[in-house]
Amino acid sequence: MGAWQNFSENYVRKATEVVVDTVVDYANRGYSRQIAIEQAALSLGMTPRRVKALWYEPDTVSVRRAEFERLKQMYTAHLEAKADELAQRSREARERARVLKTQNELGV
Repeated sequence: MGAWQNFSENYVRKATEVVVDTVVDYANRGYSRQIAIEQAALSLGMTPRRVKALWYEPDTVSVRRAEFERLKQMYTAHLEAKADELAQRSREARERARVLKTQNELGV
C-alpha cells in the first residue's frame, strides 16, 4: 500500500502545482480569488469544487493517472493560449511604439 500511496501522492502534488499556477495566473490578471478559481476550473476542465479542493486541501483528495494526464493536456492548452495572448499584446505594443516614434520624428 505504501508504494501506491506515494504514486498517488505524486499525482496530487503535480495536480496541485498545476491548479495553483493557473489560479495565480488569473489572480495576477486582476481577478478576485473566487473568480480566479472559477476561471482556472474552466481552463482546466474541472469543477470549481475540485479546484478548491486541490487549492485549499490537497491532502484530502486523490488524483488518478488518467485525470492527471487530462489535466496536463488542459494545462498545456491554457499555457499556449496565454502565450498567444502575450504575443498579441507584444505585437500591439511594438506597433504603438513604432507609431509614436514616427510621430515624434515628424514632430506631430
